[in-house]
Amino acid sequence: MKTINPKTFFKKLISDDVTSPFIIAEKKIFINVPTTEQEKAIYERLYNDLYVFLSKVPKSPASNVVKKILDRQLLYLGRNIESSKVSVLGRALITSELKFAGVIVDVGEFGINIETGETENIDQIFYTIYYFFIIGIGTIYFTEIKKRVKIILYLSKYLQFLLLRFLGSNVFLDESQKKLLDYICLYYIIRFQLNYDHDTSKLFVKQYLKSDNDMKILDKIKNYDKMTDIFKSLIDFNIVSENLNILIMRALSKFKPFGFFNITSELKNLLACSICSLYPISLLTNMQVSRELQSKIEDEIMPFIDAVKFDTRLVNLIYKKNM
Repeated sequence: MKTINPKTFFKKLISDDVTSPFIIAEKKIFINVPTTEQEKAIYERLYNDLYVFLSKVPKSPASNVVKKILDRQLLYLGRNIESSKVSVLGRALITSELKFAGVIVDVGEFGINIETGETENIDQIFYTIYYFFIIGIGTIYFTEIKKRVKIILYLSKYLQFLLLRFLGSNVFLDESQKKLLDYICLYYIIRFQLNYDHDTSKLFVKQYLKSDNDMKILDKIKNYDKMTDIFKSLIDFNIVSENLNILIMRALSKFKPFGFFNITSELKNLLACSICSLYPISLLTNMQVSRELQSKIEDEIMPFIDAVKFDTRLVNLIYKKNM
């Protein structure tokens, strides 16, 4: 199949139209574009298999979203062209107008036969579509989501549960340490995922948790500058006594690289991880900690799921130019 870069494809076709969207794709990934009837049949096979799977799964927010994407033909086959140590399942396509323009799934990651469209991983593709849709929600509605205290508190508790399970029964935390871990998880999300400064993050931790603590204890980690430093904080506050490199290697082993990436990168990834690990995605099997809590996060996101606007101009342009 012919390949295109969705970002430059839009620019080339409609660069004179200042009101038109262009794709703000996150990394370099190409779309496989059908240019013949035989290649079109490859897409039809994949879509048909996904519709069959859709007919067999219970109704859920995930199934409703996937149906909307399939009905609008917003699923694309593609291939990542950048090397990565973390599995690159695909990409969410978002326009500069903050509309959802589709999902690209990587043919290599899912073992999709590019000659026939067949794959033994149709279930994983199905739920991965939902994963990238939630990534899109986190991108499109970031400003609104960061104002929802309940969502942020739920995500903080989810991160805390993950870390407690990671530490395991061999590490006993007294009540003061558990409270400190609560402060740390919320602080890291507010500072490094909501992008506030240190003092503002401290203030929000105090307000969100309705605490009398002045949070000066968090000054100890003032000079840290990224989400992965949360593991340094576990050592700094004597929650664990372990070499940092060994601690991170254990976390990578426990959460797997894909899970580790999701909880230590951006808010949209933590959000997608917390929701989509409710579903049988193989790369997120170790990331479910509480169905009750994670279902609450999904419920809180539903207004954004219902409000999202779709942009079908990319698929229309592709088929207009190539079919």
